[in-house]
Amino acid sequence: MAFGNGVSLMCCKSGVYLGELILPHLNKFLKQENLKEIEITKTDEQQFINTEIKSNILESIRGNDVFIIQDVTNPSFGYSINDNVLALKTLINSARISNASRINIIIPTFPYARQDKSFDREGITAKMFAKELELLGVNTIIALDIHNPATSGFFEKTIFENLKGF
Repeated sequence: MAFGNGVSLMCCKSGVYLGELILPHLNKFLKQENLKEIEITKTDEQQFINTEIKSNILESIRGNDVFIIQDVTNPSFGYSINDNVLALKTLINSARISNASRINIIIPTFPYARQDKSFDREGITAKMFAKELELLGVNTIIALDIHNPATSGFFEKTIFENLKGF
């Protein structure tokens, strides 16, 4: 469903709980601004028997600013952090090929944030993940209390917002 505001809110399976908590506050803001309230955009996330993950967007988001919510540490569906990261990447890719105007992700925990520096001959996985998000076309990332604020330096084009908890 394309919204008059040009905004779509989507959730990966493990981000639905957080999305349902955010939606009333977002709609309160939209109402105050005399904008149309929105619903969570319908998506379908499948895990095949061989554990591959696929995400489909079931409504038009063409030209919309898309916000994707994913809680990568939520194990509710038997997904590991890596499974949740892949689910996020497949939904980002689906949004990109569905002609979203901007892709913004809300991830309370930035995965691999503790792998932010190299000792000897090991990779910097946080930087690798940052580059993957940029390659997928993510415009903005909103995270909460990142392990090392210097992680924002791994991004060249993507805006990284590190919100502070109370």
